[in-house]
Amino acid sequence: MLTISCTTQNARIYYSIGGDTPDENSTLYQEPLTITDNRVVKAIAYAEDFNPSEVATYYPEGYVCAEAAISYDGRYVTLLSQTDGADIYYTTDGSEPTSDSNLYDGQFDVCGICTVRAIVIKENMDDSAVSSVDIEVYFDGECASVVKAGILEQAFGWCDTSTIQTLQVIGDLNYDDTRTLAGLTSLEHLDLSEVDIEGDTLPSGAFAGLNIISIQTPKTLKSVGDNIFEGCQRLAAIQWNSLIPLPQTALTGVYNPNLLLYVAVKSYAPSTVQNVVVGDVAESIILTDGAQYGFYCPMKFISRKITYTHSYTQKTIVGVCAGWETIALPFEVGSITHALRGPIAPFGAIEATADEGTMADEGATPKPFWLYRLGPTGFEPASTIEANTPYIISMPNNEQYSDEYILAGEVTFSAENAVVPQTELIIDRKGLVSFIPAMMRVEKDAEVYAINRYEMFDGKAEGSLFVSQLRDIAPFEGYWTIDGANKARAISIFDVNDITSVIPNIADRKDDIRIYTIDHDLIIESKTDQQICIYSVNGTVVRLAQITRGTNVISDLIPGFYLVNNVKVVIK
Repeated sequence: MLTISCTTQNARIYYSIGGDTPDENSTLYQEPLTITDNRVVKAIAYAEDFNPSEVATYYPEGYVCAEAAISYDGRYVTLLSQTDGADIYYTTDGSEPTSDSNLYDGQFDVCGICTVRAIVIKENMDDSAVSSVDIEVYFDGECASVVKAGILEQAFGWCDTSTIQTLQVIGDLNYDDTRTLAGLTSLEHLDLSEVDIEGDTLPSGAFAGLNIISIQTPKTLKSVGDNIFEGCQRLAAIQWNSLIPLPQTALTGVYNPNLLLYVAVKSYAPSTVQNVVVGDVAESIILTDGAQYGFYCPMKFISRKITYTHSYTQKTIVGVCAGWETIALPFEVGSITHALRGPIAPFGAIEATADEGTMADEGATPKPFWLYRLGPTGFEPASTIEANTPYIISMPNNEQYSDEYILAGEVTFSAENAVVPQTELIIDRKGLVSFIPAMMRVEKDAEVYAINRYEMFDGKAEGSLFVSQLRDIAPFEGYWTIDGANKARAISIFDVNDITSVIPNIADRKDDIRIYTIDHDLIIESKTDQQICIYSVNGTVVRLAQITRGTNVISDLIPGFYLVNNVKVVIK
């Protein structure tokens, strides 16, 4: 408080703050002044019949801006000063801040490990002391960098840890930090390849209970404890970067036969792991059915041989949409084989293997099945199975077919010298419908539409509908999601095509019948009167023909490839 007085009786005092010379037009002094900065105060006294006094001057000093308080949450810095109206300037490269530095206008991303320094500046006040904080941990949403062990937890102060799905860590970690990782309940992919673990040792149970799908281990490990992945029910890929063997005891509690293990040397892999990638080559990959047996490929590789076997037992019904399943595989299929019938192929692939102008060798012709992929206008016949792509599939299984064309049973999809690409799901769409492949189990949900495989729904046949909240989706299946409101609980598989008729089944039982072509005509020799279907190679009915005992000539077919009673013919 600044008091101004004058000994002249009845004098009036006028003052100014900031250096102007006061006069009778200045502010009249009435009570002590509160001084808040270093501006000069000048005063002058006036009294009747007196000359004005000389100007008195007071020079305040020592008014200094309050030092900036620096707070940090793992990504963002906030600067505060108790000096009202002051500006804060900062640097992130450790240099001395000045009024030419960055002007603070709200919290900012430090963008990595650094040193933040700040100064508070206000006119008519001395500059504050420089505040300084060393940023030792930083997380940008996917990558966390730390300069010393034991502080990883500080990286996540700015975010909701339940949303973290992918994380790379760079720097030093200890056991406390691995427990921090265990608290990331939604973490699926963990990369520790650039981490130094305290003592170069993974302690027993280091990653126990994590929800991870894939992990990259530190490169510098010298020893490994037991049960390091125990309880990791979703674990599907381990990139073992260390130059020591992975002990079998480390995998106790891991039961996924589809687990991919990447190692530098074959001998680093335990003998119990069947899917081993050495460098970027695997001798054999065997994919196994099972609701919990997820698959994930974090880095592409070449497999000398890869197989997936599935059992098809649903009934197909002539004239009824039934018997459909979904399939999505992580490799491009080279061949498909039935356990009893030998080579089989989609209807759409038969045309590609036909010998134009000649009747096919029936014994060498693959037995046909139905394979469809969702396109912009609906389901369309497919001739191949591409990697990470969803399809619907149906194997003929009806007593009306010849036994050799009934494909119920185990079917193996395989390829040789196949590139297994990094897992990136291919989503097919038609209007509001999305057809999504699953490499990991997808829990049933109102937004997840599964085919009613092996169960009738609302009186409709098995394998005929996509149904909401029906069941979990197993790996190597596909499912629908549908945008918009007021969605139906169940939708016929082919409603997406606006098709009211059903997909046709294979032709009738072939008893005592011979089929061939002469020039432009289809010749059918039969020992009985019967009705047969003539199909295009994609499985679509071209004609329902009534034939009589003896020789029948059909001469008005458009040139092309056809299937008649499962015999492939070509009309010129």
